[in-house]
Amino acid sequence: MLKTFRLYRVAFAINKMMLIVTLTLGGIGLIASPGIFAQTPGGAHGKTTGIPEKKPDGTWEGLRPAQQKILAPLEEDWDYMLPDSRKKWIQVANLYPKMSEVDQQRLQSRMTSWSNLSQKNRRLARENYLSSLKFPAEKKSEAWSAYQKLSDEQKKKLAQTEASKKNPLQ
Repeated sequence: MLKTFRLYRVAFAINKMMLIVTLTLGGIGLIASPGIFAQTPGGAHGKTTGIPEKKPDGTWEGLRPAQQKILAPLEEDWDYMLPDSRKKWIQVANLYPKMSEVDQQRLQSRMTSWSNLSQKNRRLARENYLSSLKFPAEKKSEAWSAYQKLSDEQKKKLAQTEASKKNPLQ
């Protein structure tokens, strides 16, 4: 049960951020076109590849200084991102000035947290997110409400329990 609360907490945070970005992009019509997120065909047979193309307009240096400043936490990962991911982040950077200060801080914090994760932890976060999609929204809401009702001491204890499960040597 404690593990479920933790999973819901992580999933809720990820879902909330994805919702903010999606609503913001959709609100100004940037995701209205289905082709904007389509895979770029690679090779003569139109197959897609998982290797990002090196294009002058897709490089970190090709970004405007303001975009570089906003997306700074992602700089080290930039060359490894697929072109579509880069486009999405460029759109986020373009929307950034229109976001509230709280949303800007939250976005910066989450980009920094993500860039500091190891590849293993990124994979786990993705898996947790995907598994959280399997739970009905009503059950997520109930679990989140139950978690929020816990005292700070209970939340810390829950976090310690989960951490000790991951690292039994501690």
